[in-house]
Amino acid sequence: MKAESSMLDQPATGLSEPTQAYCVALLSQEKSLGELQRHLHKTEALFRESVQRKNQQLDLLLAEVRRLSANAAGREAKASEHFESSLDAQRIELGRLRQQLATRETEVDALAAQVQQLRADLAEERTWREAAVERLESTAADRATLDAQRSELSARRIEF
Repeated sequence: MKAESSMLDQPATGLSEPTQAYCVALLSQEKSLGELQRHLHKTEALFRESVQRKNQQLDLLLAEVRRLSANAAGREAKASEHFESSLDAQRIELGRLRQQLATRETEVDALAAQVQQLRADLAEERTWREAAVERLESTAADRATLDAQRSELSARRIEF
């Protein structure tokens, strides 16, 4: 480059002015292209660094996602286990209550049968008492008739 800039500083001999201007323009373009190429290399290096940082950030984010997923899966498993144990306890309680209900229904059926038997016994007792009252009334009426007949018989005996 220094050789090129020294050429630019020195007037070219033996070349026509348009050729010299063309050469100077070419050398200037070459210098600009060199600067552009350095700029592109620098930009490419910065871009690669940026991509590398983004990849590192992405790796960190993925690691965090995996960690959070593992935590969530663990919590979900614990919650599911707790839910299942709670359901099992409720199933056991429901079975116990159903058994109690069946026992109570059996007891109620037995008590209903007893009540039915007591009603039948009561109806039989009422019938027996009514019959006894009728026999008593009949006996009392028969006694009254007998007493009346005895009195009558006694009176006739006396008359005889």
